[in-house]
Amino acid sequence: MGASINGFDKLNAKWSRILAEHSEHRDTLLAQQAELLINDVKMKTPVDTGTLRNAWKRTPINAGAVEVYNNTEYANHVEYGHRTPKGGFVRGRKMLHRSMVGFKSKFLHNTRMIMRNLLND
Repeated sequence: MGASINGFDKLNAKWSRILAEHSEHRDTLLAQQAELLINDVKMKTPVDTGTLRNAWKRTPINAGAVEVYNNTEYANHVEYGHRTPKGGFVRGRKMLHRSMVGFKSKFLHNTRMIMRNLLND
């Protein structure tokens, strides 16, 4: 006894058309989501002089990928924590990590909504 599922050829053709004709939607979504993530992580970034908070940036979209980063010399120490000269430890603030975790469901929701719209074209 066997079962068959039909429609994969049609769906694959639709995906190919979407990728060929609508890559700008993907890039726009990624750019928007990266900017929203940057705004969120900035709000979670501790402020002394404002240098760290204002240094959050994103790369240009490249092949469907974008990176959010902070190239401030001490960003990793604030994110992950660090030892002090006297042997103590300052806990990391995890501002990027917390923002990424919080943004995951929002990103997936927005992606699903756009994909549904494109598939219904």
